[in-house]
Amino acid sequence: MPKVHLIPSAWRNALSDYPDPSFAENLVSAITYGVHIGADNLSILHHSKSTPSPLSSALEFPETVTQDVKTEISLGRIRDVTGSDAADTAHLSPLGSVPKKYSTKRRRIHHLSHPRNSSVNDTIPTEYGSIIYDSILHAIDRIRTCGPGAFLYKADLEAAFRHIPIHPHDWWLLGFEWLGRIFLDLFLPFGLRTAPRIYNYFAEAHHWILGHRYSSLRLIQHYLDDWLNVTEAARGRRYAEQARAAFREVTAELGFSMSDQKEEGPTHCLEFLGIELDTVAMEARLPADKVSRLAGLITASLSRGSASYHELEVLCGHLVFAQSVIPVGRFFTRRIRDFMRTLSSLPHTLSRRLPAEARRDLTWWDSGLRLFNGIFTITPPPPQLSVYTDASGRLGLGGHWDDAFFAERCPKSKQHLPIHWKEMYAVLRAAELWGHLWQGYEIIFHIDNDAIAKCLNSGSIDHPPTQDLFRRFALLALGAGFTFLDEARPTPPSLGTPSPEWLSAHSHLHPTIAELLWYGLRESTRAKYDGHVAAFCKFARVQGFTRADGSVLPADGPAVQLFIATKAPLVQPATLKKYLTSLRTIHTEHGWPTDPLNSPILKRLIGAAERRYGTASRKVCRPITRAILVDILAQLDDSADGRMLAAAFTLAWAGFMRCGEFTLNNGATFDPTVDLTEGCISRVTDESMLLNIQASKTDTGRRGALVLIGASPGTATCPVSRYAAYRSVRPATSPFAPLFVTSSGQVLTHSFALRSLDDCLQRAGYDSSEFSGHSFRRGAAFAAAEAGYTPEQIKLLGRWKSDAWKLYVDQPLSILCNLSARLHIPTPQPTRPSSTPPIHTRLIIRLPARPPTQISAAPLQPHLPLSPVTSQHSPSNSPPHPIPPARPLILRPPNRSSPPLTRAQLQVHAVASTQASRARGTGTIRSRGWGQSRGGASGVIT
Repeated sequence: MPKVHLIPSAWRNALSDYPDPSFAENLVSAITYGVHIGADNLSILHHSKSTPSPLSSALEFPETVTQDVKTEISLGRIRDVTGSDAADTAHLSPLGSVPKKYSTKRRRIHHLSHPRNSSVNDTIPTEYGSIIYDSILHAIDRIRTCGPGAFLYKADLEAAFRHIPIHPHDWWLLGFEWLGRIFLDLFLPFGLRTAPRIYNYFAEAHHWILGHRYSSLRLIQHYLDDWLNVTEAARGRRYAEQARAAFREVTAELGFSMSDQKEEGPTHCLEFLGIELDTVAMEARLPADKVSRLAGLITASLSRGSASYHELEVLCGHLVFAQSVIPVGRFFTRRIRDFMRTLSSLPHTLSRRLPAEARRDLTWWDSGLRLFNGIFTITPPPPQLSVYTDASGRLGLGGHWDDAFFAERCPKSKQHLPIHWKEMYAVLRAAELWGHLWQGYEIIFHIDNDAIAKCLNSGSIDHPPTQDLFRRFALLALGAGFTFLDEARPTPPSLGTPSPEWLSAHSHLHPTIAELLWYGLRESTRAKYDGHVAAFCKFARVQGFTRADGSVLPADGPAVQLFIATKAPLVQPATLKKYLTSLRTIHTEHGWPTDPLNSPILKRLIGAAERRYGTASRKVCRPITRAILVDILAQLDDSADGRMLAAAFTLAWAGFMRCGEFTLNNGATFDPTVDLTEGCISRVTDESMLLNIQASKTDTGRRGALVLIGASPGTATCPVSRYAAYRSVRPATSPFAPLFVTSSGQVLTHSFALRSLDDCLQRAGYDSSEFSGHSFRRGAAFAAAEAGYTPEQIKLLGRWKSDAWKLYVDQPLSILCNLSARLHIPTPQPTRPSSTPPIHTRLIIRLPARPPTQISAAPLQPHLPLSPVTSQHSPSNSPPHPIPPARPLILRPPNRSSPPLTRAQLQVHAVASTQASRARGTGTIRSRGWGQSRGGASGVIT
C-alpha cells in the first residue's frame, strides 16, 4: 500500500449526494482498483530487444533522477521488478529530466512519447486526452463579483497526478530502466497523454465536494491542481480563514497531500497562474519579473534584427500570456507568428532577418508594454451600447447607432478586396465617426460576417489588409476609451454542476434549493435561455427601461411588449414565444411575478406578427426508404470504412435512430457515458442483437433505452450481418471504446457521416440536398407505416411517447389519388319493398394478415460501469460489475392459428338483422381500424 493514496470510503461518503451516482461510483472504483490509461492501439508499439537508453538530460543529471526514483519507491508509487516475469513483458520508455520554470532545480520525466509514432502515447487516441482548462479571466470575474478588498486564498496539491493509481492491467506499459534495473510506474505519471484529463475527473469531484459542503467555498476555482478561493470583504478575514481551514480539512480527508510552500492567504494580493491579483488596487497585472523578462526578449530581438524559430516560439509564448492582461495586444502578434511559421521547416536555431511587418508588431509591444506596464484594471462591467454595421459587395457600406447613421461607398481602390475587409471597414468608419462619444462604454457590434465577429474576439485574421484595419481600430478604441466585442454570446457554464455565478445569483434561496433548481433545465437549454434574456436586457437598456439601480429585471409589461413588437419583423413567431419562455423561466427561478409575461396583449402581438409577416416554410427532409437504403449500400466498397458506414447506416435505419445518436457531434469530445460504445451492442446472435442507446434528446433523465434489432438474413439491409462484417475487420477492443471508428482511428462524427451519405446518394443518382441525417429515422417510420404496422408498434419502435411520428409519414400519392377519385363514384342504393322493414346488412371483408412483428423496448437501468478515462481495456482480473437483467416489453403478433387468406379466398359474410336502424343510414362506410380482427386488418361496410 503506498504511503500517499486516496481513501475510497471518504470519497464514497463525500459523493453520496452527487447528482450522477454512476460517475461517483466509477471514481470510487477507480481509486480502489486503478484507472486504465486509454491505450487503444497496442499493435503500433515499438518492440525492441535492446533496452532504450536514457535521454541525455537524464545522463547529465543522474543524481536528480536517482533521488527521485528512490523517493517514489519509498512512497510505493514505483515498483522494482528486475528479474521477474513482469520485467520480461514490460514496455520500456526512456527517462529524462527538465528544468523547473525559472529555477535551477530539475525534475524527472518519463518520456512516454518516445519513439515517435510507436510510443505509449501514440496508442492513445488524441481525443482521449483533450481537456479545456479554466482561464485567469474567470478568477478576475470572481474578484469583480466580490468587489474591492476581497480576500484571496491560493492552494496547490503536491504531485497531484501521483495520487491516482493505475490498474494492474496497464502497469506493463509504464516501464523504464535506470542503473541496470527495471521499474514499473504504478501511479499516473507526468507525460502521459491522458494524465491531465484523468486527474481532472477527480479534481471536478473534489471541487463539487468543497462547494457542496461549505458555503464559504462556493466561489472556489481550480486549474488542474491550482486552487483559488475568493471571499467578499464584507464577510471578514475570519470567514476567509474558515474557508482555508475547510479546504485543508476536505483535501486531507480525501487523501490528497498539499504543498505547504505554495499555499498563500487569505490576503489581498497574490500571484495565481502567473498573474498578480490585487483586490485593493483592483488590478490584474504581470509580476515585475515577467515584465522585465518580456521586455528583455523584445529589446533583444529588435536590436539584433533577426531571430530563430526557437527564439520566436519563446517570445510568442510570452506575448500570448501577456495578452490576458493587455487584451489589445492580441491585434499585434499575428505578423510575428506568421514569420515564425515560415521558419518551421528550417533548423530551429537558424536565425533569419525580421521582416518589416514583424518589426512593427514588436515595436508596438516594446512601447505598449511600458505604456500599460502589464496592468489590467478590474472594474464593474461598463454600460453597453449596440452599433449595427453592414457592407455590400458592390453597393457600399453603412451603420447606425441610436438615432445616428451613415452610408457611403467603398473606396474605389479597395473594391476588389473581399467582403470581410469591407465589413471591417464599416466597423472602423463607425468608430471614427462616433468613437469619441463612446468613452467608458462597452460597444457591442452587430455584424453578420462570422470572420469579423470572431476576429473581434481573437484579434487575428488570415488576411493582411483586414488585419491592418483591426490594428487601426484597436488603437482608435484605446485612444477613445471604449471596449468592444461582437454580438454577445453567452458562455455555457461548467458541465455537470452549477456555476459559482449561478449560485451567487440565487443566494436568496437555500443552497440546496438553488443547486437542485439548476438541474431543472439542460445546460444547452439554459445557455439558449440566457442568450434570450441577454438580448432583452440589451434592448431594455438602449430603450431607457433601466430602473434607478441600473437593473432591467424583473421585466415590466411595456418593455416586453415593445421588445416583441420590435423583434417581430426580424424573427419567426416561434422565436418570439421562446423569448417569452426564457423570460418566464428567469422570473420563476427568482420568484418574480410572471403576470407581465402572460398578458393577453402579448398573445395578440404574436398572432398579429404571424398574420402580417407570415412564417417561414419548414424544410422537410426526404425519407430514406428501403429501396434508397439498398442503393446507398451498393455505393460502399468492401474497405474498413465502407463496412463501418454500412453497419452504421443499417443500424440507424433499423433502430429508428437520430443522427446524433450514432455519431459524435462536430467538435465534441467522445464521452463513453453518452455516446455509443462497443459495450452498447450485446447479445449478438444470428437472429438479433441488443442495442443500448445511452442518451437522446428526449431522454432528459439519461435512463437510456434498450432496442432489440432483428436480423434479416440474406438481405442487403440486414443490420446484424452488416455489423458482423464490420467487426471482422475491426475486432472489439473495450466495452468503453467508440462503436464506430474510421480506419484512421477517428470516431465517426456527424460531418463525416453526412459527407459519406451525400457522396453515396449522388453516386446513386439522388439529389443529396433533399436528405439529412434525420432521413434514416423518417425513412424507417415511413417503411413501417407502408408495411401496415399499427400506430402503437411504430411508436414503440421509434421510442415516441406521442403521435409525433405522424409528422414523419406521408401518405403515398396513389392512395390519396384513389381516395379523391372515389368521391365521384355514386354509392348504389339497395332496393326493397316498401312493406318490408329495412334489412341491415354487414359485410366483413377479411384481408390477408400482415407479416408477424416482434419487437422489444425497455428503459435502460443503471449505466454500464465506467472508469474515469474515456476508453479502457476490460481486464480479466478487474472486479465484477453486475448488470441488472433487462425486462423488455415483448409485443407479440395476434394469434394466427389458421393460415391467412389470400385475396382470391376473400370471405364475405352476410349477417341479416331484423332491427331497423334508420339513424345509422345505409351505404356509409365505417372503419374499425387496423388490428381489430384476429386475422389481420378488417373493414366494415354497414
